[in-house]
Amino acid sequence: MLRKNSVGHLTQKKYQRHWEMLQKWSHNAIAVDTSLEVLDSMLANYLEHCYLEGEDLSFANYAVASVVYHLPRAKGAALPLVQQSMRGWRRLCPPRARLPIPYEVVCLLSMQAYKEHKLEICVVLQLMFLLYLRPGEAFTMRVQDIVFPVKRAGKAYKHFSILLHPSEEGIPSKTKQWDEMLSIDLKHMKFLGPALEQILDLKNRAGADKAFTISLEDVNQFMENNWEPLGLKPLGKPHAYRLRHGGASYEAALKLRTLASIQSRGRWQTLKSVKNYEKGSRLAQLFGSLSKATRDKAVRAKKDVVQVLSGKL
Repeated sequence: MLRKNSVGHLTQKKYQRHWEMLQKWSHNAIAVDTSLEVLDSMLANYLEHCYLEGEDLSFANYAVASVVYHLPRAKGAALPLVQQSMRGWRRLCPPRARLPIPYEVVCLLSMQAYKEHKLEICVVLQLMFLLYLRPGEAFTMRVQDIVFPVKRAGKAYKHFSILLHPSEEGIPSKTKQWDEMLSIDLKHMKFLGPALEQILDLKNRAGADKAFTISLEDVNQFMENNWEPLGLKPLGKPHAYRLRHGGASYEAALKLRTLASIQSRGRWQTLKSVKNYEKGSRLAQLFGSLSKATRDKAVRAKKDVVQVLSGKL
């Protein structure tokens, strides 16, 4: 009872939630008798996973604190890999309130990837933005999870769709949902389905294959390498999670969907959560912070990327 009351009730709940997430990720591999060396390695790998999923620094702090709470012998222990990971996170972590990336900037990055012959990065940037994907979701997709339209079968089947977290894979979404289907449904994104089909060679591959051969690390590294050379430093630090924010903000700003529809598409559980992502009013300010030369290139890229990915340029 005394140990349990060493922290407040709300903190206890947070520690318990983070401990359960860690245990689920590790398949309950962390126990009371787990050696500190093994614990250090596993927790460092977990932090890497969480960072790439777009979690913020406070999440990492609670994850580590929950381990110390449940395994008191870890407090003050030498966990060098965890300590290095936390230092790296503090250096790389984008601001807590991550701002959206304007669509024109995403297109500029896509065109740079095309010029570097990195076609998968070119198309995945579009996919992550237009479907507001969480950073890791594109890279767990299988070939069969990209669903083709069915001709002459009614409106419900006329769009390319993406299936996320299929129940047979046994891994739910961050919000514990299964079989989430997202349609490539609006006019400005119609090019994306055929582009995925061609670039990923979907019809000639096994359905169980991973759709993309690249990783989230490849995308983050590409963005980091090209951010300043493309003149994007005024936008702050790059991170793939900003694509998710950008997609929601872009469609809200242009009134392409209602907030309720954005909430459903983004799979946020409350409208309050959507308002944390929906920052359409910031897009003009962010885009305006770029130099005129960069803005002009980005506007041209928005036109060119459709042509490129449609095979017309």
